[in-house]
This record gives sequence, C-alpha cells and structure tokens, in this order.
Amino acid sequence: MEWLILALFVAALAAAVRARRAVRDPANRFGRWLRANVRPWVKDAAMAVFIVTVAGWVILNVMAPEEGRKELGQIFKEFWAPVGQGKAPAAPGAEKNQDRRR
Repeated sequence: MEWLILALFVAALAAAVRARRAVRDPANRFGRWLRANVRPWVKDAAMAVFIVTVAGWVILNVMAPEEGRKELGQIFKEFWAPVGQGKAPAAPGAEKNQDRRR
C-alpha cells in the first residue's frame, strides 16, 4: 500500500512540473490564455479567500462560549511555543486528547 501512495505522489509531482512548464511557455496557447484571462483576478481572489477566512475565525471566536475563547487562545500558544525553540509543533491540544483517552 505504501508503494501506491509513493507512486501517486511521484505522478502528481510529474504532472505539476509538466503543467508548470506548459503554463510558463510563451508559445503555449493554454499558458497565453491563463496569463490573459486568469492572471488579472488572481490577486483579488486570493484577497477574498483571506478575508473570508479571517471573517470566519472572528465569527467563530465571537460565537464561542467564554471558556472556549480562552481555550482557543491556549491552543494557539501551545502550538506556537515549540516553534520559537526550533522544534516542530505538536498537534493543538494533543496533551489534552491523550488525557481523555486514559
């Protein structure tokens, strides 16, 4: 089963490289079409995704119960604390989940 995942990953990587080359080639019709039709609105689409994501987090935080708000902040602190020490962060709330399983 692991070889299948590896094969799919390699195939996806090869397809991405081929697509990138096709898009960047000035002689390729698809690349010219993308630059003419998609490039003008990519910045706006990325900004819209960012704004919707931030708005969603704000709404979730406002609607959360008071103890949930404190817990969310604590989860972020637990997640980012190891990053400053050069370690890979653990999953948020991992210690709490371990305690629940016992």
